[in-house]
Amino acid sequence: MQNFNPNQKLIYNPELRFRKEEHRCVAYTIDDFFYSPDKVSILLPQEVIMLLLFDGEHTFSEVASNMAYVFGMESNDEVDYNKVLFNSLEALEKRTNIQPLVMDIAEVEASLIKQTQDRYNDPSAFIIPKEKIIFDPRDLRLSAPLSVNYNVMTSCGFKCKYCYHPLVPVKELISLKRLSIVFKELKETGCESFMLTGGDPMLRPDIDELMQSLYEHGLLYSLSTKSIISEDRIKKLHEKAGLRGMQISLDAADGKIVKNVLGITDDEYFSKAIQMIKNLQKHGIEVRVKAVLTSYNADGLADYLNLLNDLGIRRMQVVQYGRSGTRHTDDLYPSDEQMKRASEVVRQFKEEHKDVELTAGGFEKAYDEPVVVEKVTKENIFEKRAICNAGRFSLTLMPNGEVFICEQLPYDKRYVLGDLKTQSLAECWNGELMQKWLNPPERNIFAENSPCKTCPEEYYNECHKVYSRCLRFIYEHTGDTLTADIKCPRYHFEKRRIT
Repeated sequence: MQNFNPNQKLIYNPELRFRKEEHRCVAYTIDDFFYSPDKVSILLPQEVIMLLLFDGEHTFSEVASNMAYVFGMESNDEVDYNKVLFNSLEALEKRTNIQPLVMDIAEVEASLIKQTQDRYNDPSAFIIPKEKIIFDPRDLRLSAPLSVNYNVMTSCGFKCKYCYHPLVPVKELISLKRLSIVFKELKETGCESFMLTGGDPMLRPDIDELMQSLYEHGLLYSLSTKSIISEDRIKKLHEKAGLRGMQISLDAADGKIVKNVLGITDDEYFSKAIQMIKNLQKHGIEVRVKAVLTSYNADGLADYLNLLNDLGIRRMQVVQYGRSGTRHTDDLYPSDEQMKRASEVVRQFKEEHKDVELTAGGFEKAYDEPVVVEKVTKENIFEKRAICNAGRFSLTLMPNGEVFICEQLPYDKRYVLGDLKTQSLAECWNGELMQKWLNPPERNIFAENSPCKTCPEEYYNECHKVYSRCLRFIYEHTGDTLTADIKCPRYHFEKRRIT
């Protein structure tokens, strides 16, 4: 954590958001393109109030004095309250992995300072009676979802070589009328945003009206597509549906390579995509462009990045191809030499274009391999595990209104957690299927050779209640989901390449 001058005026990070729950508070960040909650963390009420004291109007020393006053700390000349505040911030940054928590106002645009100051006018609103506070930093199960990953369609007009999506047809669509009710419930319970994905979301017949409904309900949304959208439609989406940004997937600066990788027959697709980018920019819609690095396009990465720069794109992402459980061929992996050259291209581009946000680099082989420990203990058994967000602070919505564990699993009723077509948000979020997912299953569901069969009770319960098994990765390894998480040291498998 950086040191602060006692006379610096500071404000809490404008990307930070807070929520008060019955027994604790929640902090998370929201990015300014996808609006997707990240780094969700459990905070004590006093930690939120401490951060809100950084309002951009007071110096670090003044905030330290205000903190001492607000929290009733005894006046003592021997106590360095600046040091107390610094240590508190440092510990909180380490626990939440949110950096920075506070910023010098000189680093923040004036308009953003005003928005941040106006977001939470009354820090005392986060007070929770001491006897009601329950603090468990690993319990990320919130009273309602912060975000929705909306799999608008599970169909797509492209046949991308690298696609991870199962693309299992779900033909019935939840009605726009019903969705508008769901949107209202989500907004009222503190949902921040929707990510419109698929398949291709633009294949839903009333997608424009759906986006307009999200906008009218005050829900931020992001859209990712490869579909070509006309200029007239772009203009209407901006004006009526509040479309502010769009992610376009375009994998190369060579139209023939793009056509091959996407599995399409349209010889004009590349030129149409470039024109669409220009039309989006013309109507004030920010464009983010993403590519998947494969053996097919790696050699043209420099030309690709230069093309995007010439188009005025300021947000770019290049992700390395990764194996999925739906379709994979080894020829998609870039060679060692291609990865080395691509990494150097990215390094050089970042050096020469510091005004561009390029998310890429460090391309190299990666493997799934067993977690090996000398002896399984309570200290190491979950060391490599991540907490699944499904049913904890996020929700995946399928085209038919069903709530699903993960969009990267094939459609199967076993993975359905509720149905917003027939249930209210509260009924779904707190329903029987959701509770079943968030609690340990009967051991008889597991394959006979699964370590879950013989896992000690304390580990078994914690595994499912705190973390949940990552069904996506289990499915990619086994073709089913009836065994342990691949990051469990009790589970053994053959090492395999994934990127």
